[in-house]
Amino acid sequence: MAGRCAMRQSERGLTLIEVLVAILILGTAVASLLALTGQQTRNADALRENMLARITAENIMVATVLAEDRNQRDDQGTAEIAGRSYDWQVIRREGPLEGLEILTVEISDPAQDGRVLATMGTLNPETGP
Repeated sequence: MAGRCAMRQSERGLTLIEVLVAILILGTAVASLLALTGQQTRNADALRENMLARITAENIMVATVLAEDRNQRDDQGTAEIAGRSYDWQVIRREGPLEGLEILTVEISDPAQDGRVLATMGTLNPETGP
């Protein structure tokens, strides 16, 4: 009779401690995955914002370079792209050679206290007065 009541080693189930340890390990893995997903979402938003600021800088630079004379060029303003509004500023400095100027476009986010998101520079022939 003692042989019938005794469980064979292969028929034995999991103990409560083994189940709790398995749940703890699984819970830690799920929590880590959730934290990683949240970080990826924040990174994607930051990359999107920087990409839009860079596109805005390129657009402003092209418009500035293609303006026929210096009096037609604005040196600051606001641009909207993809439903976002960015402040921009064109900074002009004397170039390394006569007849050239250095143009720098800075794009900032008014919603983040004017933090500069993108900067782009180029050499441009001086035109106009």
